[in-house]
Amino acid sequence: MPTVSQHYNLTTGDVSALASDDSMRAAAPVVLMVSGGADSTALLLMACTSKLDIQDGRGVAPIARERLHVLHVNHHLRGKASDGDEAFVRELCAQYGLPLCVEHAYFDGESGNIEAAAREVRYAAANQLANELCAAAGLPRSSARILTAHTANDRAETFFMHAIKGSGAQGLSSIPRRRNRIVRPLLGRTHEQLCDLLRMRGIVWREDATNADTRYLRNFVRHEIVPLARQRNPRLFESMAATCDILSDEDAYLTQVASRAYRALERRHGQGLVALDAARLAA
Repeated sequence: MPTVSQHYNLTTGDVSALASDDSMRAAAPVVLMVSGGADSTALLLMACTSKLDIQDGRGVAPIARERLHVLHVNHHLRGKASDGDEAFVRELCAQYGLPLCVEHAYFDGESGNIEAAAREVRYAAANQLANELCAAAGLPRSSARILTAHTANDRAETFFMHAIKGSGAQGLSSIPRRRNRIVRPLLGRTHEQLCDLLRMRGIVWREDATNADTRYLRNFVRHEIVPLARQRNPRLFESMAATCDILSDEDAYLTQVASRAYRALERRHGQGLVALDAARLAA
């Protein structure tokens, strides 16, 4: 299992100091998950200088700078390159005046699926930071938003990955635009579009060398399957986004129908026992 150490480097002081900031009390925190790659660097840039829909009821709108907090997790899986990623994100946050939380994760030889374990650590850290910021501001946890930089490319890749391994509608709906307070505002954009945006602004980013290793399923899909599919359909990402949205809506609807049906069938509920109306279930 990974061992984790956490420290904060907030430009406003520490988390507790935010409790006295009246502007923070009036606005829910927005946590940006930034690795230093092109997509997450573009997310940080757009959150500071553009308009995004973060599913908070305001639609596509600017995000107040005081709401923004950056999270970077150093997994220490690539030696000096991992430290270089952290240094890059630190410099980026200093440039834009954003508070930064850095978490360090160390994985032993028994961690199993490192990718899955690292993802679990990242989301746990993001939720912890969001909870602490909400508590400091006296706001409900549900008011926070955690933004990830998933793109249309990621959504298509995830669809193919789930199809290869076998999945139902939920898996084939791929990456949702929102799950609770986790929001993906860049799902409608491609990785190439974000790279072009950064180049136009003269902003560099970090490249993870392991992304070229096709022994990993996502990289195999990214470098082998998606390019072939795009030869047949240059608008593959747009088409698959529409398909994933349809599957997601259908899955959500059927889940609601099944839940209502289950509640209507339930006759008795006790410890270790649920009694259903057999005749109505058979019908």
